[in-house]
Amino acid sequence: MLLSHADRVLVTTEALSEYVHEAGCTRRKIRVVRCGAPATGFAPISERAGGDSEEFVIGFLGSLKPWHGLDTLLDAFKKLRAESEAYRLLIVGEGPMRVDIDAFRTSSGLEDGVEVVGAIAHEDVPAQLARMHVGTAPYPAMEPFYFSPLKVWEYAAAGVPIAASAVGDLPALWPHKRAAMLHPPGRSAKLAKHIRVLRERPSMAARLAREARRTARHYSWDRLAARVESLAANVLSESAGRTAAIE
Repeated sequence: MLLSHADRVLVTTEALSEYVHEAGCTRRKIRVVRCGAPATGFAPISERAGGDSEEFVIGFLGSLKPWHGLDTLLDAFKKLRAESEAYRLLIVGEGPMRVDIDAFRTSSGLEDGVEVVGAIAHEDVPAQLARMHVGTAPYPAMEPFYFSPLKVWEYAAAGVPIAASAVGDLPALWPHKRAAMLHPPGRSAKLAKHIRVLRERPSMAARLAREARRTARHYSWDRLAARVESLAANVLSESAGRTAAIE
């Protein structure tokens, strides 16, 4: 009822656009306004050299929920750690999967390779992103995938190379090998391979990060807020026109 009577309905993804339409909202009223990242606050991370002896930090930022694919990330990390102790896993966030992560650290014998920071204030996020050589978003297969993941936007804004699942709008926003490394959902071996490539080819990692950052700057919160204000102004103008016509 609310959707069918609204003048405009704003959604963050194309999948949600379909959901809203099926719930009774006409398509002409629907606008996709994606999530984004701050225009300031995330300084670009400079290119880092590779090499077998260098620590390479695999990062995850966000709540520790089952639908965030942490089991895929842990399996990929285990594969990489078997190759080199240079790989380290940094998890920034809190949630119900914390128990599973702690169990993994114990059962795998990789306590020294996995750091869980827990929940932090948003103003502390840039400092944690600066520690990462790659930011991951290993979502499982979901239908529909309706997220516009803030973690990916913030990786991009901070200049952190992205390794993520090829789901939802992510391939369109960050094309594979052009702005990110995208793997089929649930494929831990593929995720591990992409992380390995980013470590072994730092110039490629830097190129992907620069392209991803350009996308994030195009979707800054300032620009998105301006678009919402413009949409609201158009609705008010239309409403005023209808009122004048009645009078």
